[in-house]
Amino acid sequence: MTKQYEDIQAIVKMEITEEDRKSVRNKVRLSLVILVIMLILVVVMLALWVTDSSRVWPVIVLTYFMLAIYYIVKHKIQSKLWSKLTVDCRPDLFLQSYLTILERTKKSRYWEMHLYTVGNALLFAGRKEDTKALLDLFSKYCPDSRGRMCFTILAISVAGMEQNRECLAMHAKNLEQLLMQSKTNARFKALAQETIKSAKKWELEFSGRFEELQDLIAQERPPVGNLQLVKRNYNLYKIAIGLGKMEEASEYKKVVLEKGGTTFYKLELIGGND
Repeated sequence: MTKQYEDIQAIVKMEITEEDRKSVRNKVRLSLVILVIMLILVVVMLALWVTDSSRVWPVIVLTYFMLAIYYIVKHKIQSKLWSKLTVDCRPDLFLQSYLTILERTKKSRYWEMHLYTVGNALLFAGRKEDTKALLDLFSKYCPDSRGRMCFTILAISVAGMEQNRECLAMHAKNLEQLLMQSKTNARFKALAQETIKSAKKWELEFSGRFEELQDLIAQERPPVGNLQLVKRNYNLYKIAIGLGKMEEASEYKKVVLEKGGTTFYKLELIGGND
């Protein structure tokens, strides 16, 4: 258990059950078994290459087969984890599973992404104050450019949810500068660009420019997964309310209430979130 995990858990306060730990252990063991088999096959392959190269090809084929199985298993494990958030819209269950994994993490070069992931899930659950507390951990554990970028992306979301236009504009400007100055991979770049776009949408909303906001959302790609669908309908609901289109607002609200799970989108519309 790392100090990073202890600090995160002190904020999130998510109970990790023995059943959760057992599930993670079983998945880790399955991955390790496949990797050990692959290592044995590689050793056999090298030995045959030296002694009898004519017999090495079946081993090569089997090694690639095991490699394919490993990536399939890994993909299924990750998909099951993320589906709790993106399909089931249950940030609470996602956090529980994600923290169970972090509890076992001894070393990681990607604590900025772990902090961002936890903070983002907290926001989806409507826990803004906990997310703000988590932001303080970036300077402690991730003071590099990647950490600053993840911090700023998360800070923009917090400012948007709090309707703090001054902080929203400041962080959006900082993110644009970081994006120009920092060498980053395609994943970070896409996330940063999407966040800058979100900041623009919030500003349109706060200034009452609902028709412009509606046009901007109409240009977006269709939502993938229930979480994106709920988010889109939540935004369209607020636009419809702003434009006085109550019947349309009612239809958008139905989607949010039906598929929103435990997200703040649903909780806010049923009056259960402050």
